[in-house]
Amino acid sequence: MEKKSYAVVIRTLGNGGDKYRQLINSILNQTILPDEIIVVIPEGYNPDYVSGKERIIYSEKGMVIQRAVGIQAATSDYILVVDDDVAFNSNFIKDIFYEIESTNADVIVPAEEMDINSCQNLNGFLKSFAQNFKYVFIGQRFIMLNRLYRVKFAATGTCSINLNIDKTRKYKTQSWTFQCFFMKTDKAKTVRIEDERWLERVGYAIYDDQVFAYKSLQQGDKAIYIPAITYSHLDGGTGHANAIDNVSRLKRKLYANTFNRTVFWNKFMYKQATVLRKIWLIIWYAYATFNTFILYLIYSLFRKGYNNVPFQVIKGAMDGFQFKNK
Repeated sequence: MEKKSYAVVIRTLGNGGDKYRQLINSILNQTILPDEIIVVIPEGYNPDYVSGKERIIYSEKGMVIQRAVGIQAATSDYILVVDDDVAFNSNFIKDIFYEIESTNADVIVPAEEMDINSCQNLNGFLKSFAQNFKYVFIGQRFIMLNRLYRVKFAATGTCSINLNIDKTRKYKTQSWTFQCFFMKTDKAKTVRIEDERWLERVGYAIYDDQVFAYKSLQQGDKAIYIPAITYSHLDGGTGHANAIDNVSRLKRKLYANTFNRTVFWNKFMYKQATVLRKIWLIIWYAYATFNTFILYLIYSLFRKGYNNVPFQVIKGAMDGFQFKNK
């Protein structure tokens, strides 16, 4: 195999602690070492661990802009884009390069290690069933009709996810998370995620990975999901809000989710569709938005102080349609 260079691009606030140290160590323990380790941190912040092998770049604070700065700074053939709370085995990159050669993919998406025991008891099964029902009801998950795919974009502005995965197979995928993926550097740069700073305006960069993947798909990139190649999500918690116990956070997150989904759906799907396709898109967008409102309306009836929560769906949708991306 012809030797190809790769860079690791890490977005962080510098407070990852032991989880960030595990990430750096797993990078430095690869059988194929990176040519660059690029760490992007906001101005005014400082990393709590430095190995001496990385190049630290300061940028504006923001999940989108930090990732964009790291991608544009890379000079290697490929980039491994990761959050600051993941880790992988020493053959991780070696296995990815093998799949690059065998599939001729532009993007390789590894699988996050999952708790396989989570559904092996009644409580786990009921919890999983309830979660899946919720996602179907609000238009964020559908039965995957094409089993050749891991993820496909849906007319609601979200994605349909294939949950019936055979670890011995490879799957096409139209979307993936920013948590961990491997991509040709020139392809990643031409996506220009930096042009989508609107994703940050609501405080949560929800749909940033989906927008990146959609733009990648539109430029013809081939993305392959490989369930046999896994990484560990150590879960630093920096990207999660405890919305269940905090009304204001739930309202902000629900507004952000609806706003960003609406802008994404309108900008990338609806405006570029044919007349008949637009009718189909409107029906499914209305389905997802109305059902999300109803779900949280029912929820608010049983929780004191949550009466204004469901109306964030309406506000997010209205503001999303009025928003002009400049």
